[in-house]
Amino acid sequence: MQNSNLIVIRSMPDSSVSEYIVTRVNPWENKAPNAVHTVGPSLDIKKGIFNIDFQWLDYELLGIKLYKDDNPQLVAYRTNLNNYKQKKILDVQTQLGDTGLEKIKMESEIQKIELALSKLDKEIEGVDVKLNEEKVKEVRDDKKLNSLLDTSKKQQDKKTGYVEELTKLRDELNIVVQKETKLVDEMDAKDIFIDNLEKEIRILEEKNKKSEDELKKELAQKIGADNLDARPDNIIWSKIVKPLKIDNNDIVLDRANPIQALQLCMLMGNNTVALSQRHEDTHNAKLIKPQYFIYNEEKETQVKLVTFDIRKEAYMLCDNLSMYAKREILNIKGLSTWNLSDNVINSKISDLVEAKPDEFIQLAKLESQEREKMAFVSELINYKIVNARNDGVYFGRDENDILAYGLPQLIQHVFNPNNRVKLQWFESELNMRKSKVPKFSNY
Repeated sequence: MQNSNLIVIRSMPDSSVSEYIVTRVNPWENKAPNAVHTVGPSLDIKKGIFNIDFQWLDYELLGIKLYKDDNPQLVAYRTNLNNYKQKKILDVQTQLGDTGLEKIKMESEIQKIELALSKLDKEIEGVDVKLNEEKVKEVRDDKKLNSLLDTSKKQQDKKTGYVEELTKLRDELNIVVQKETKLVDEMDAKDIFIDNLEKEIRILEEKNKKSEDELKKELAQKIGADNLDARPDNIIWSKIVKPLKIDNNDIVLDRANPIQALQLCMLMGNNTVALSQRHEDTHNAKLIKPQYFIYNEEKETQVKLVTFDIRKEAYMLCDNLSMYAKREILNIKGLSTWNLSDNVINSKISDLVEAKPDEFIQLAKLESQEREKMAFVSELINYKIVNARNDGVYFGRDENDILAYGLPQLIQHVFNPNNRVKLQWFESELNMRKSKVPKFSNY
């Protein structure tokens, strides 16, 4: 894994800086350089100072604290805050523990009553069966019947007591659960005392933060200099932070090394180093003429892996496409396929997959009907049946015959059900113009 402290700077492949680099002509001879092989700070003529980009300094990486030592008031505030939070947490946790035990006890009581109630229901069911049997007898045993009725009444009274007790316990349990939920919410709830104390701490910390000048002074002292003043008469930029030597290798600078960190600031201030080799970085308007770029091995590897996966998906889609679909894609890309053989089509599709896999995937995943419409309209444009202006306006025979503003509107216009006669003419005209070109000629 690449060291995050290290910044690797590499020469642009097409940069003119190569003419300043010593090159090997043969085993016993080097090609003489055309200029001095060092890169020093550039001078801002208007301001009369060197262009040093101090934004590349990471003071913590250089072992310099961003904050001064805590003053007694800040220490006291932090201590009070920590103690208050711990006490609050302890109090809530104690209450949660008591509430939890109370909840367990109630749940146990409820379970016991539910079991007793279930057992009583079975007993009531048994007595009811006996009562019904006694009632249907031709000759009733009044003594037995009265006994059963008495038993049934006692059972119902007992059941009523169980139900009332169960309802009461469930209501009490609900109150305990609500209390528990409230305590849990209280752990994360805003506390005015904590908010005010944290606000005061932030204010003190901001006052305790070192200024940029103070940080630069500490760094200067670290390397044996008075200051990091960017004026040319400051010997730091000639005697201590020396210009960088250029050879055929990468320039590797360690941001944790004070001298190398300042050399990086010096080099980045020249506005000749791009942040990467990507087009948007190398063509940055702020750069004078990029001669170098920052090379990040991990990012380069990630880009290569992503590109590989995209291209792999594109080839898999390509293998499953019909020859007709491949022709449609090429038509959409502005290439007439009428006079091309299947071998040439496969070759050109392969070129598209290699050059623009993302774009190919997008076209390959279109619904067949949508792709067919796009291909047809593209052919109308390719064969000049429909003409286009630079501003995205599409017209017919002349610019007064405006058909649409933009390609999506043009497709919608061509396949509008109200324009069936025009569509038939487009198809006829396209076939006529195609017929004038020999089909499947390999050129």
